[in-house]
Amino acid sequence: MIEPQLDVREIQGHSLRGFDTQCLTLVGLKFGNRDRARVWLSALSYRIDSLESVHQYRIIRSFGSVRTPRVLLNVAISAHGLTQIGTDVSGIDDGLFLNPMGFNAALLGDRVDASAIPTDYVLGTTWDTTPDILLIIGGDTEEMTDRFTEQLQSAASMAGCTSLYEERGALLPGEIEHFGFRDGISQVGVRGTLSGVADHYLTLRFLAQSDPNATLFAKPGQPLVWPGQFVQVRHRVKERRGYAPALSWRFGGCVRTWPSFVRFFSSSQLY
Repeated sequence: MIEPQLDVREIQGHSLRGFDTQCLTLVGLKFGNRDRARVWLSALSYRIDSLESVHQYRIIRSFGSVRTPRVLLNVAISAHGLTQIGTDVSGIDDGLFLNPMGFNAALLGDRVDASAIPTDYVLGTTWDTTPDILLIIGGDTEEMTDRFTEQLQSAASMAGCTSLYEERGALLPGEIEHFGFRDGISQVGVRGTLSGVADHYLTLRFLAQSDPNATLFAKPGQPLVWPGQFVQVRHRVKERRGYAPALSWRFGGCVRTWPSFVRFFSSSQLY
């Protein structure tokens, strides 16, 4: 089975490879002045980490401590955010992307009232409560991540953006999630190669080629999916324990539970 060679310099790193950093911060912003926002985004695009840069950094980190740790950055822009900066979205045929998540709450199986308005959403009920842009910031230390986040927020504020949401998270010892399960156990494997070198896969393969499951799984329990394949994952246990559904995010072309943010832009695609 021939898998596609991924355009590693034009795909954001967190969407397929994942930052795998100790700390992660999400910052949701609303655009203000269109022209100032465009200038800020244009400058920001040169700081976005591609699949290539994230993959290389993760390899370096796998050998031990890094002499010069980095903070990684990716962004996701909503359909409303694109229109706010003058981008034509009429050619995008994706109803889930073109509407706020609250519009499809009942379809997604989330709790709604008699008017089909979600009852538990913290964000995303309407475009007014949906960030125009989401900054995804990953760092190896809390201090570095917080300092970089503050710098980004300061620059965004000067560009007329306002903060709508911020969430900070960090790995627990032993990679155990807050409610007791092993973290990352349900992560899918994305098909594709990183170069023209044979078997240079994005997702490492652990099954022998003679194994009949080798074309379906990267390793036992890790199914392989094609880039862009839609796989919806709902974290019901988090909702039962008081986590708002709007906080259960997986970003990327293959796993997504926030349909309003499914378009990722590299530096050459922003402008």
